[in-house]
Amino acid sequence: MCGIHLSLPAGQRVAIVGENGAGKTTLLACLLGLREGQGEFRVDGRPVTRRRRKVLWREVGMVFQDCADQLFCASVGEEVAFGLRRLGCSPPEIRRRSAGALSRVHLEGYEARVPLHLSGGERKRLALACVLAMEPRLLVLDEPTAGLDPQGEELLLDILRDLDATLLVVSHDMFFIRELTCRTIVMHQGRIVADLPTAAFLQDERLGNLNGLAFAYRERSSSAIRTLQHAHEHAHAHDHLHAHPHRHGDLTHDHLHAHVHAHPHRYLHSHPGEASPHEHAPRRVHDHDHPEHGQDPHLHDH
Repeated sequence: MCGIHLSLPAGQRVAIVGENGAGKTTLLACLLGLREGQGEFRVDGRPVTRRRRKVLWREVGMVFQDCADQLFCASVGEEVAFGLRRLGCSPPEIRRRSAGALSRVHLEGYEARVPLHLSGGERKRLALACVLAMEPRLLVLDEPTAGLDPQGEELLLDILRDLDATLLVVSHDMFFIRELTCRTIVMHQGRIVADLPTAAFLQDERLGNLNGLAFAYRERSSSAIRTLQHAHEHAHAHDHLHAHPHRHGDLTHDHLHAHVHAHPHRYLHSHPGEASPHEHAPRRVHDHDHPEHGQDPHLHDH
């Protein structure tokens, strides 16, 4: 990694994208104080010295891609309290911050649960709660949607949208980046090759094919997959109006008949998230073709 010139204003939400091996993880390690390179690193305008680097964890928090790597306590409550004890918080302060962090990630009442017995989405949110309880000024998320289903991803999005913190998100999920960030940094072979608004990044065909798959194409594919995941088939009774010929002796005529029948219909819609109820309300009358209906035997009144 070389030639990195980067500034993160307070409160900004920034995405970092790039192929595997582009230098994203190395950059995060430097920001966390885990690695030291040449050049100048400042926080709040003050240089990060060797001494300050050792306590940088108090200001920068990170949720790992595999959250099992940072969960090791016997209970959810102990997990959230661990970092707070390292900060030297008093017991009342630990209880207050722990309860607040668990509530923000929708895990209130989970204090006695065993972390490894939680679902993948719940463990991801627990790891986030552990970091949020320490009130970092910079929150770093490494592939936050890895392993999440669409409902889990939407819930995580809702949580992160409400945070008042500087966010740095490393992700290959173009939908997540589009919905959460306002700025995107593109890395390639250890360098920053583009730094632009997220909306412009998603439309910029020049960024093209850094890792064998264009980012713009990946974003369109992500949207298409999410649409398919929200397609449902429902059957319900509805009014059907049709015409076919009738013979009365030598007289043949046709006229409209209305009757009720049921058959499946496919709907595309979005879900508001696992915490929000929604309905698949049937439509009683709607227009559509029934190409085989005239050939099917059926009864109706004259």
